[in-house]
Amino acid sequence: MLPLETLLYIIIFSLLSGSMYLVYSSGFSLLFSVAGLPNLAYGIFYTIAAYGVYIFLNSLKFNILLSAITSIILTIIIALAINEVAVKPVIKSPISMFISTLAAAYVIEEWLMINYGKSYLTLPRIQGAFYFLGVPIEYQWGLTVIVGIILMVLLYFLIYHSDLGLKIRAVAESWEEAWLIGINPSKILMTTTIISAIYAAIAAITLVPLKAISPDMGWSLLFTAFAIIVLAGVGEIKYLLASTLIYAFSEQTVVYIANQTIASIVPLLLVIIVLIIRPAGLFGGRSK
Repeated sequence: MLPLETLLYIIIFSLLSGSMYLVYSSGFSLLFSVAGLPNLAYGIFYTIAAYGVYIFLNSLKFNILLSAITSIILTIIIALAINEVAVKPVIKSPISMFISTLAAAYVIEEWLMINYGKSYLTLPRIQGAFYFLGVPIEYQWGLTVIVGIILMVLLYFLIYHSDLGLKIRAVAESWEEAWLIGINPSKILMTTTIISAIYAAIAAITLVPLKAISPDMGWSLLFTAFAIIVLAGVGEIKYLLASTLIYAFSEQTVVYIANQTIASIVPLLLVIIVLIIRPAGLFGGRSK
C-alpha cells in the first residue's frame, strides 16, 4: 500500500497534469466528433504554438503576452490551411484522411527540424512556488490549472448551452441530417478547427514552459489525447474530465512506483483493457 504522503503527491500531480491533458483532449475530441475521424495533424498545432512563442519572443523580441497572442493566431491560420488542404477534400475517405493529415504534420515537423534542429528549446516560466497540503507546486503549474478550469467551463457552456454548440452536436451526429435542417457541416468543421487550434495553442503556451520544445513534441500528447477520448467514448465530451483523471492518475502512479518510461505504457494498457471490455469507452452511449 502506498504511503499517505506519496498518495497525496500522486493525486495532486494527477490533477495538475490532467488539467492541460483535459484542455488539449477537448480540442481533439471536437475535431474527432465533427470530422468523424481523428485529425492526425492535431499534434502539430501544439508544436506550432510552442515554436511560435519561442520565435516571436526571441527572434522578433515581442513581449510574452504579445508572443502568446500572435502564436495563437498563427496556429489558427495553419490549422485552417491544413483543414482546407488535408481534411475537407478527403473527409469521406478514412484512409486518405489519415494519410493526408499525417503527411501535413510530418511536413511541418521536418521544416521545424531543418530550421531549428533536434535540440531542445525552452520558454520562460513563472518563477516561484507555493505549498498545497504540504506539497510544493510551481506557480506555472498553478497557472495551467486556472487556465484549464476557465477553458473547460467556457467549452461546456459553448457545447451544451449555445446555438453554436447545438449545431456542433448535430453535425457530430450526422452530416446528412445536419444539412437537412439547414446547418452547413463544412462551416461547423471550420469553426471547430479554430476552437481546437486555440485550445491546443493555449495548452502549449501554459504547459511547455514546464517541459521543452522539440519538433516531435506533439506526438506523445496526441497519443495521450487519443487514449483519453477512447476511455471516455468518442463524442462524449462531458465525460472527458472523468477519463482524463483516470488516465492522469494511472500515469502518475506508475511514475512514482516505477519510472516515466513505463508510465507512458501502462495507461495505454488500460485503454486496451477498456476497449476489450467496453468497446464504446467507459462512458460511451450514456449521452444518447
